[in-house]
Amino acid sequence: SGVSAVVPVDIVIDPGHGGNESGAVGANGLAERTLNLAVAKATVDALQRSGVRVLLTRTADYRVTLTQRASIIKAASPKAAISIHHNGGSDGPRNGPGTEVFYQHASGDSRRLAGLIYEEVVAALSQYQGVAWQADSDAGAKTRINNSGGDYYAMVRQPAPVTSVLA
Repeated sequence: SGVSAVVPVDIVIDPGHGGNESGAVGANGLAERTLNLAVAKATVDALQRSGVRVLLTRTADYRVTLTQRASIIKAASPKAAISIHHNGGSDGPRNGPGTEVFYQHASGDSRRLAGLIYEEVVAALSQYQGVAWQADSDAGAKTRINNSGGDYYAMVRQPAPVTSVLA
């Protein structure tokens, strides 16, 4: 792949989309690719302040293919990889915040990481009062299986055996 990590990496953060792949676009025109990168950079800052060695799969608004992202993750050989996304649409109103964190269906470590991330995101968002929350009815840590019986999302499937989740 031609990718090599210069220093050991604990966690790879993958800001979803980028470049000509905008992802979801909100009513106010905010593109998912922009929000994913902002959240990824804030996540990296917080992790680095805690002494965690972190690598981003992209550092600005440009396209990185799914295969390239998986190659970066595999080359870095981190303890875990987290792909950050912000989905558009929901099933409707929810009494409190909710999110989806997809994990590798055959990995107990991935399932545990997804559960921890879900709990932390809900706890962080719960501090905001008076919000009209929207979410999918099955929000939480979960899997999505493709027609071949493998993980549906490339950023969960392709980096294996690295423990990976898509939040």
